[in-house]
Amino acid sequence: MRKIGTVVALLFATIIIGSTVYAELPWCDFSDGLKQAKAENKPVMVLFESPACYVCDQLKATLKKPEIEQKLQGFVVTHIVGYDPNLRYEYRGTQYSIHDLAKLFGVRNRPALLFLTADGEKIALFRGGIRSKRMLEIIDKVIAYTQAGSSR
Repeated sequence: MRKIGTVVALLFATIIIGSTVYAELPWCDFSDGLKQAKAENKPVMVLFESPACYVCDQLKATLKKPEIEQKLQGFVVTHIVGYDPNLRYEYRGTQYSIHDLAKLFGVRNRPALLFLTADGEKIALFRGGIRSKRMLEIIDKVIAYTQAGSSR
């Protein structure tokens, strides 16, 4: 009986510690995220993903790493999931289907990671899985780009 209590306590501690270390990113809807980014003058990261996509899940796990989450605090983090032709997203006053929005930004497959300025200008697009070290480099370059843009 004592072993069961110890196992339960360890499991509970692991869950609590794990949820603290890997807090969820504040994901928001694409259209709402663009409005928030403009209001807060923050760059936007958009994850195009699909349900039941192994590489998408790997990329999301990379984004949950503490050092990456910390750097993403200066971004508005949005995602577009699936291929539902009935969903619409607003971009620059126009409503787009997922397909048309993906086409507009050059997204051909999932996952894809798109970075935009606070005004919605495309900075960069990355396709497929991205390892942690590369993700940190990408985020640093996007930050440098947006900071250079604000000093122009």
